[in-house]
Amino acid sequence: MRLPLLFLLLAIALAPAAHARCIGARLAPYPCSDRIGGIRFYWGTHQRHAVDSDNWPVTWASDDAQYSAWGDGYGTYRVPGETRTYSIGLSRFSDGPEPFRSQDIYHGAGQDCPTPASHGLCGKSYGLVALDSDHDGDDELYMWLSPGSGKRNLTRSRLYYSRDFGASWRKTPVIFPRREGLVTPAFIQFGQSYSAIADTGLDPDFVYFYAIEPSPGPARELAIQTPGRVYLLRVHRKQMGNRAAYEVFTGRPDTPWSSNLRWKYPVFHDPAGTGWNLSAIYLPDIRRYLLITEHQRSFRGNMGIFESENPWGPWKTVAYFTDWATQTGAPAGAGGHQTFYWNLSARWSGKSGPGDITLLYSGIGKPDDSLNIVRARLLLEQPSERHHAAHGAHGLRRP
Repeated sequence: MRLPLLFLLLAIALAPAAHARCIGARLAPYPCSDRIGGIRFYWGTHQRHAVDSDNWPVTWASDDAQYSAWGDGYGTYRVPGETRTYSIGLSRFSDGPEPFRSQDIYHGAGQDCPTPASHGLCGKSYGLVALDSDHDGDDELYMWLSPGSGKRNLTRSRLYYSRDFGASWRKTPVIFPRREGLVTPAFIQFGQSYSAIADTGLDPDFVYFYAIEPSPGPARELAIQTPGRVYLLRVHRKQMGNRAAYEVFTGRPDTPWSSNLRWKYPVFHDPAGTGWNLSAIYLPDIRRYLLITEHQRSFRGNMGIFESENPWGPWKTVAYFTDWATQTGAPAGAGGHQTFYWNLSARWSGKSGPGDITLLYSGIGKPDDSLNIVRARLLLEQPSERHHAAHGAHGLRRP
């Protein structure tokens, strides 16, 4: 009799399948997560606002409001009869997600970006953060801005700041040009006013962000960046206006950070490429970083969600979608098939317990060229005792 073989087959059949069968496991660049077994979207909670305005990176400030940057549209409120669209704007979310309340507090230059610069900011942002950089009790907003639209997004990024919660903006001398191999920076979100960084083991005096390595050659139309590499950078919060103070993660145990960009080490790599933008957040209720970006083709809803205990990895796959709206059962009115950008709201996540999240997304064409909001839940697996013993209470190591 072949009882041992029978028992083996039964063991395989009855074993938990979440780790080996996350969506897109065969294509994903990293193994499936053993902490997050999947994600479930509650499409009955879907909302759409700000039609014809895209992007929407969001951050949570000390005044308990969220601030979000949009592009090529009117914002969350369009004056009746208005035909002029704006290259970039900023909105304030004072409540929500249900009921959703917002106010448009900044309008930049017209979409065609006329000169002179007195007409307002021109460009797009996928990196916005609220923090008290000088410890005076009031938050500043910092925003990475790339010029214009289309391929101009991939030519350089400059840091701007606001001391009046986005009503006005000032530029800093900090610029990352494309030739340095870093485009479209995105701050890691650490909860309200950057406070959740205290839970991580990272140095709380620093601000952390990612940047993408662009495809070789000159900037082309927005598309997947074929190197597929992402880098981690940081800067002291009191030195954000000083380009020389910025450091890259090197991956070297003896000198993990360096101001020499040649030492940069990719902390994330997808051979199928990354999007030309990404978002990242730390979720203190599960002590995990989530990174979200595209793969393979842009504007197709190819969303990859990855998790790690550390901002430098190693990463594991939560889901690797090809047309995420179809794969998650989105109704026709929710769109999602032409999306290119997703990010999580820190303020609207965790309200119903660990793993509860709220996703903001946008894309091109109707109906995706808008602000879309949907609630979801990460399907959590219990960490093992061995995991706790090996990584300690926070599951993080400070380099």
